[in-house]
Amino acid sequence: MLVQESDLYLYHLTLKRQTNYVNSCIGHFIDREQDNKRSKDLQLCIATETHIELYDVANGTLRRLIEIPIFATLTTIESFRIENSSVSLLAMTSDSGNLTIAQFHRPSLNRIALKTVLNQPMTRSQVRRVSPISYMTVDPYGRCLLLSAIEKNKLCFVLNTNNDGSLVIQSPLEAIRPDVITLDITSCDVQYDNPCFAALEIDANNYHLVFYILDLSLNHIVKKAEYKVNSEANFIMGIPALSKYKINCVSNTDEINPFVLVGFENYLMVKDMNGFFSLKVPLPNRNGQKATIISGALQTLKKSFFILLQSNFGDLYKLTIEPDGNDRDKPLVSISYFDTIFQAEKLHIFKNGYLFANSELGDSYLFQFDSLGDDSEKITSADPGKQLRFEPTETLNNLSIVSTKKNLNPLLSTQVTNSNPLTIAANSTRILTNGVRFEDDISSPLPPGAENIWTIKVPGESIHKLLFLGFPKSTMILEIESGTLEEMNSLKNPFKVKGDKSLYVAAMTDQYIIQVCENELRQVVSDKDGFTCNLKWFPPAGIRIVCATSSETQLSIGLSNCEIVYFEITSGSLHESQNKIELDEPITSISMVRSKRSDYLAVGSNDSTVKLISLKRSDMDEFMEIVSIQTVLAPVTDLKLIQDSNLELHIGLENGVYCRSMVNNNDGQLYDVRTKFLGPRPVTLSCLGSISLEQSSEDEDIEEDEEEKEEGKQASTSQNLRPAVLLHCTKTWISYTKTPLLYVRPILSGSNNLTKVCEFIADESSLNGCCAISSSGSLMIGKLKDFSTQEEWFQVEDVSVDGSKAAHHIDGESDEEEDQDVRLGVHPYDKPILLAFQEDKRLLLNIECSRREGKGFRVSISRGGEIYTLPQGDEVFKVMEGIDVVTASLAKFSGSTDHLVLSTRDGYLTTFVVSVDKKGKTFDFRLLHKTLIEDQVTCMIPFSDKLLVPIFGSLVLFGLGKKQLLKQSFSETTPSITKITALANWKNQRVAVGDIRESVTLFLLDKSKNAFLPIADDIVKRHVTTLAFLDVSTILGGDKFGNIWTLRLQSENEKTLSQCFPHAIERLQQLPPMKKYAPNIMECPFKLTLTNMFYVNDIPMNIHILESLQMSDRPAIMYSGLQGTIGCLTPLLSRAEISNFKTIESMMSEADERFYLKSESEVVHDDSLKEDSEFELSNKSQGDVPEGSYSIVDRDHLRYRSYYAPVRNIVDGDLCERFIDLSYTAQKFLCAESKTLNPDTIIKIINDIRTNCM
Repeated sequence: MLVQESDLYLYHLTLKRQTNYVNSCIGHFIDREQDNKRSKDLQLCIATETHIELYDVANGTLRRLIEIPIFATLTTIESFRIENSSVSLLAMTSDSGNLTIAQFHRPSLNRIALKTVLNQPMTRSQVRRVSPISYMTVDPYGRCLLLSAIEKNKLCFVLNTNNDGSLVIQSPLEAIRPDVITLDITSCDVQYDNPCFAALEIDANNYHLVFYILDLSLNHIVKKAEYKVNSEANFIMGIPALSKYKINCVSNTDEINPFVLVGFENYLMVKDMNGFFSLKVPLPNRNGQKATIISGALQTLKKSFFILLQSNFGDLYKLTIEPDGNDRDKPLVSISYFDTIFQAEKLHIFKNGYLFANSELGDSYLFQFDSLGDDSEKITSADPGKQLRFEPTETLNNLSIVSTKKNLNPLLSTQVTNSNPLTIAANSTRILTNGVRFEDDISSPLPPGAENIWTIKVPGESIHKLLFLGFPKSTMILEIESGTLEEMNSLKNPFKVKGDKSLYVAAMTDQYIIQVCENELRQVVSDKDGFTCNLKWFPPAGIRIVCATSSETQLSIGLSNCEIVYFEITSGSLHESQNKIELDEPITSISMVRSKRSDYLAVGSNDSTVKLISLKRSDMDEFMEIVSIQTVLAPVTDLKLIQDSNLELHIGLENGVYCRSMVNNNDGQLYDVRTKFLGPRPVTLSCLGSISLEQSSEDEDIEEDEEEKEEGKQASTSQNLRPAVLLHCTKTWISYTKTPLLYVRPILSGSNNLTKVCEFIADESSLNGCCAISSSGSLMIGKLKDFSTQEEWFQVEDVSVDGSKAAHHIDGESDEEEDQDVRLGVHPYDKPILLAFQEDKRLLLNIECSRREGKGFRVSISRGGEIYTLPQGDEVFKVMEGIDVVTASLAKFSGSTDHLVLSTRDGYLTTFVVSVDKKGKTFDFRLLHKTLIEDQVTCMIPFSDKLLVPIFGSLVLFGLGKKQLLKQSFSETTPSITKITALANWKNQRVAVGDIRESVTLFLLDKSKNAFLPIADDIVKRHVTTLAFLDVSTILGGDKFGNIWTLRLQSENEKTLSQCFPHAIERLQQLPPMKKYAPNIMECPFKLTLTNMFYVNDIPMNIHILESLQMSDRPAIMYSGLQGTIGCLTPLLSRAEISNFKTIESMMSEADERFYLKSESEVVHDDSLKEDSEFELSNKSQGDVPEGSYSIVDRDHLRYRSYYAPVRNIVDGDLCERFIDLSYTAQKFLCAESKTLNPDTIIKIINDIRTNCM
């Protein structure tokens, strides 16, 4: 592959996918692990335009099962069951132009995947108004589904099954109505009559309610009935067959007369296909406001049903249809006010009494029905003129929140407050952090100088009973009893506690405790009567012990004379081996696996090598001999040998580098070496033997009931436990493996680092419990939780108005222990603007604008999630009335005073003085003056000690005056610039100007003229939303169509500017003949060149350039999207790196085609060996095409990422990481044609860039 040295190559990875869930459905998609007989529809599938998530709500919580990227733009999803099937299938439409039927399945016990059942081509790719991908509805009995375009086209697919139960679909039946626009469609319940559908349609003049019938005998779809309706119709929903509920439907035939519910402005109508009924009922009214229905959900009971409807204000209405005893049991429609929640895209009611509201904006909620609102006041269709008025409350009446799906949509403003650990402030109330949380339950100060810590389980106990604290010349021993720590009585203490330094303490077999000090080894026997010293061993005179390690039956001691003494327990006694291991360099650390017996001993030394020594009894020729050596970059400070699914060697070096190597169990050879730089200090290690990576903050609540507690213990023991290694450097990190990826993430422990950590199991904390020595010299006991993984990269914290972090949750799912008066009213403020102070990026100023136009805004200041207060009291917000804010900027005009400048809708720049007291954690905020500019400015940035403001297409530099801001520079922009939407500043020398439609123009400050001169512009139109400089010549930006791109000024143009600026610009722009006839020609002397282009399917709102992310060796680009996307762009620095990632990306983008060709060749080969009579049986294997290696819907990846322009020089990391999800056989098949890459190498490459650079 040809790689130009001047090209910029980036690796794109989505760290948090968008949370704008526009589609959802419920069903029973996959059998649960514990109960395969359960068939109720208690699973929820929600989807954004880019990915699908599956949740289980059987236990009353939103438990996420799987998250699957699609690499396409999903438009609709629906669930259905085919005949005699126990699980639901998923029907999807997307911009691929296919109807996709997919099914969730379990390729292994602990893994769920989504496989493609079939992809039926229907139309051209991309989203078009005549493509039947905008609406979809399924027959209630799974016999067919109807797809509709916005305009003209409808397709009906009949669903059948083969003899083996597999799904087949017939060719589509068309219903084409030119010049007709479809508003919505729904399916009608006609039981097993011919399937019926209803649609709201608009022709040139009127709105119509149209019923379509699929005649199964004739295999034809016909328009059965059409009714003209009011032009306010906007909502349609099917109603169950009313004849089942003893309601007289006045049907003249044996066929069922289907009914639909149609929503209008301020009223509803129940209409049947035969035209006998048009039952109207007014909507309950709040304060005379006009209401329309936006969503609804049906719940069927044994003898009745009800429909829950939601208005555009969020009000819920309960609608029922019952037989009217006063009118020959004809249908009687009644409606009542039920509750008020946030507006939802869709509502779903589950059979176990829960309601899920897929919110349009913000968090989605799982509610529990406390009551059905039967006592509420009703109005009926018998009196359509009656009005029901109500006053909405902010407290829930009939519902209660049981679980929350925390979403970032819409994500309007972000600030990166810390790069290690990566911390992002999102909007005004969320903080996203990448790391593993250490939550301390107990913290107690220790005497000065605590260096090490060990916990010991005494024989017959499953919990820790002794805690050893190592000091430079002493050891403190604490006994753990009934949740308390008390120092061991000196009378019964056989351990050495004074005059020596403890190097190692551990339990061996089921009766011994080993204490290794610098000058002595003690073996202590534990029994019912207490502790007695059984053995003392001393090193030779003048020799010190420098390190020690043990398994359950082996002990090794490193001496200062470069020797290693080996002990082993045989016949219940500890015996010293007569053979000693002699090395040439001083020993720094040794380690054995903490198992019954370790086959290897790892030794680190000062000569920057790690040696692996065999301890295998089965091979006495190599016993206590070096079998492998690894050379490292610096002297070894610490190492740990641990047994996970494979044998792993973890090494800490003096230069701050951490290494992890795999060890071959058979011959001891080292392979698959991973490294990460952690900081400038030496790295030391602590090992935790059994950690659950599934432990999260949701598991905090401890059940008081003994029965539930016992169940929790059994559940915890069934979880997959694995070892983890903590890495101590300038910060504390943790290394853990979640197959097949290695994660090295920072520990989130507040302001304290952890200098030593050990496992701690007690009654109160049986899972992930640990105790640690903090950098402040305290003993901390707590838990590790919220592990970052590939699917859940961030921990989400809610910051409440009182400044406390309300909750810690992985990626947004949380259980709510709320009171009944939980408030879900409309928040009075929105449109947050986050601004970071120049001298402290963690200090944030948050502006929230009032929802009511012209009603003002409020300001708060926070640092690290802690909100500051006003000096006059405990108020955290400064409220300013009568100012309608458009945008804002922080500037330092002179000295150290911070000024906040607001652009308002009435054409003013309003300046405030901001004073912050970090020690007292207070702030003050006062109005300085207002400056009339007569324009609504949408962006402004500080430039040197001034403020750069675009006014009517011109660039104006403002300085601070006593009564108003003073214009200190005025620069005309190019004629093509119409509305400036984004600005970026490069070291107070250059400015990039983004226009609403005319892309980017680069300006250079001419100090002699005190004005900005245009030097380069783009050659295509771009609708710019945000900009940032990568370097002096390169600009990164995003547009409103979901593209991210970089533009660069060529090096020869930079050379021209550096040699003869500004005369070169003036000379190049003096072209009178051309300027006279085409003034937009040569507006700038140079043109920007497109270097990168990528479609992310979300509107970029903010871009942040980080010099080093998580101690990586390169800068990183973080961006946030309007729908909640957070992504990272990492530069690729070497040709080998670029070549490898491009090969992996190409391999995955061609995977479906290669799998298809392989499958076809195998079928042809098998058929050639079979007789004709066998062909029919073998032919069915052709249907098992392994589609969906990266895109379930068969969307071409290159076309998807090139939606508006061809992708350029950006590798799709999301696609590359799909390689990990393939089976090993599939991975090996894809690597067959590559000479340099194999599955293990590819996984290592993908893992390294995520671990080291993000």
